[in-house]
Parts: sequence; structure tokens; C-alpha cells
Amino acid sequence: MYKLFKQVLAVLLTMALISSCSLGASSPSNNNETKAIQDFTNNFISNYAESDGFTAISVTAQCHGFNGSNPVTVYSGTMGRDTLQVIQTNSLWQIGSNTKSFTSIVLLQLESEYHNFSINDDLSKWFPEYSYWEDPLTHGPTIQQLMNMTSGIPDDMNSAFFAWYIPNTYTYLPPENMIGFAPQSLNYTPCNNWNYSNTNYQILSLLIGRVTGKDYHGQDSAQVEITNRIINKLNLRNTYYVNNLPTQFVPSNRLVNGYLNAAESTEFSTFSLSYAAGSGNIISTTDDINTYYHALFQSNTLLSAAQFQELSSWVQDGGGQNPGQSISSPAMASNGNAYGLGVGAEKIILTPEQSVNYPNLAGNINNYNFVNYYSGTTLGFSFYYIYNPTTNEYVVIGINSASVSQGNGDILVLVYDILNYLDGKCN
Repeated sequence: MYKLFKQVLAVLLTMALISSCSLGASSPSNNNETKAIQDFTNNFISNYAESDGFTAISVTAQCHGFNGSNPVTVYSGTMGRDTLQVIQTNSLWQIGSNTKSFTSIVLLQLESEYHNFSINDDLSKWFPEYSYWEDPLTHGPTIQQLMNMTSGIPDDMNSAFFAWYIPNTYTYLPPENMIGFAPQSLNYTPCNNWNYSNTNYQILSLLIGRVTGKDYHGQDSAQVEITNRIINKLNLRNTYYVNNLPTQFVPSNRLVNGYLNAAESTEFSTFSLSYAAGSGNIISTTDDINTYYHALFQSNTLLSAAQFQELSSWVQDGGGQNPGQSISSPAMASNGNAYGLGVGAEKIILTPEQSVNYPNLAGNINNYNFVNYYSGTTLGFSFYYIYNPTTNEYVVIGINSASVSQGNGDILVLVYDILNYLDGKCN
């Protein structure tokens, strides 16, 4: 979720350091296919846990022709650095920016129900108090531009926020106050560029309540609507929209400890997630999130075909040429990076060395010209999913360290190991 790790490190330098990390037991294997995924998981934690500072992994994989088309969930490691308690299938991870698609889905549902609301509305229609982000020429940004990160609104995850956060990690921060950390000027004319800004989705979380106009009796409107419309509808028994302290929702012994990196001792799992409203405050399991993405991409359960087309209206992200410009398909993006309304997509490109290491994947690389993915990173967790619509492969991974996914980093070793194996199984 957050891309300011260097800044975070700078403000955390005075905290104590730790270098130890223990490997826990793995879940039982029921068949050879489950064992293969378990082996990849165990090997990854053995090879990278010390350098990346994590202690645990959970993986869910699924495709037709693999394990009777049923999902396989494996896990390995301990709940934290200072405990021998092994993780379980219901151990909870912060899913980071995978939260954003939940927010987008609810807004697209509301668009079809409330005729006075359109994602093409200007932000000023619903938030006149944010008029300082209105471009004098375009009168934007629009709600859709907030959803696809082309609004030009700056990110509020900055030094001013961290100066407040460090001594207030258990303090509730209203979304309006979090948004107040963002500079009050646009980075660029809306739709003329692209920048990853969590501020967009914190505003969108507030928009849910403004559109419905309901009395939530003191409850968080985004929490109520996301829980009722998605979490309860899909029977996601281990998924929670956390608007403050995670321990207000679940016992602390279910929370996997989260770490910034190998050198940093701070443990983040019980800190307030109120600062990440609508942008990164959901906690869940890999199994639940696999169920969620199945419902989003295949079953037409959450969105109509027209709404899904809106969700997957792609723009070039900041990694390629002409960032912010509309593209017809993720395969058209330079560098293979595309962004929709809280969802991402890319083309998998292997280096010559990777082609040797992953021969199945390399031999069928044309099947990976377009894959949905998101790498959600919080201050203590990396949570990654990939869905290939060509082969119907799903892989969801939770790891309790932020550093493992920096620049997609080491986590891709595990992703490619699993995809290379599944490629010979899926049909």
C-alpha cells in the first residue's frame, strides 16, 4: 500500500533492532499437489526469512485441473519473532491496498442504485470543502480519477503524518484528519499524469456515506457497507474492515505480527489502522481473499458486466510512457503496467535467467500477456494476489514483512515458483 519506506525508516531509526527469526511448523499435506505448494512455501521462508525479516507465510492457490479444482491453502512459520506459536489457517494478515477494490466495488454498486451519483461527478459536488483540489480549467478531479489515481491529489502518507503517527500508534485518526496531512494543491492537472495516492481512497471511503445519506448510528459508513455488501454476502468469516484497533475486532493471538524489515524490531499488527480508511485497513486470510477475487472476476456476484467494465477501465500507471492515459488493454501498457479502479494488471516478462529457472512458465509466456494482480503493502505486511484470466490460475500470498515486496522484490520468486508448477497442472 505505502511507497514511503525510506521515509519510514528515517523516522524509525531510533527504535531498537532485532536480527533473530524462527521457522515454525507447516500445515499438514493431504496430497502431492498440496505438498508441492507447501514445499515452495517452506523453501521460500528458509531462503528469505532472515534477509527480509519475516517469520510466516500463507499461500492459497487454485485452478481447474489442480487439486480437483479446489483451493489449496498452506502456511508455514510462527506468529512472530518472539513466539513459537505456529500460524494457522485463520491467522490474520493485513491485506494492504487490496482493500481499495472493496471500496471501488461498493461505489460502483451505489452508482447503479443512486441516480444522483455518478463516478463522473466532480469531487466538488460531494466535497466542497476540498475545493483547493479543483483545477481551474477542468473543474475536476472526478470521482473516477480518484479511483484510478489520475486525480493529481497528493498522498497524505508523508513526513507530517509520520511525525504524528509515531507517538500515536494506538490513537484513532478520523479519515478527515488523515486527509488533512495531504498538501492542498494538485500535483498536476487531473488525468494528465498518474501518482499512487492513498488520499484518494480515504476520500472515497467518506463518499460512501455521503452518497447513501443514511444514518449509521455512529458507525463508520464504509465499514457498514463493505461488510454488508461484500464480506457478509460472500461469507468471508475471517475478513474484517478495521476502522481503528485490530484488537477491537479479533483476539490479538489471531493477528500475525508484522515487521517493516529485518533490521527493525517494531511490531505493527495491533496498531490502529484508522489512518488507512478505505485504502488499506482490511485484515483477512489468503483463503478468504481467494474467495473474494473469485467472486469479483468470475461469478458476476459482486458487479454486473457493465460495472465490471468500469472497474477494469485501464490507464497507464506511473511506470511507463504517457502515465494517466487511457489504454484499451493492459497488454497495451508500456512496461506492462495498467491501473483500473482499485485493481491492477500487468504483462509477465521473464529475464533470460528466469526463463531458465521457470521453463513451464517461459514455454507458455503468451498466456501471461495480461494478468490481474495487486501487491498490498502496509508497514508490517506484504499481501499479493495474481489472477490469470487465460488459465484461471489464482495465487494469494501473505507474508509478515513489508520489505519482501518492495519493487515486487523477493516475493516474485515464490509467485513464479507456484505459477511455473501450476502451468503444468491447470487446464
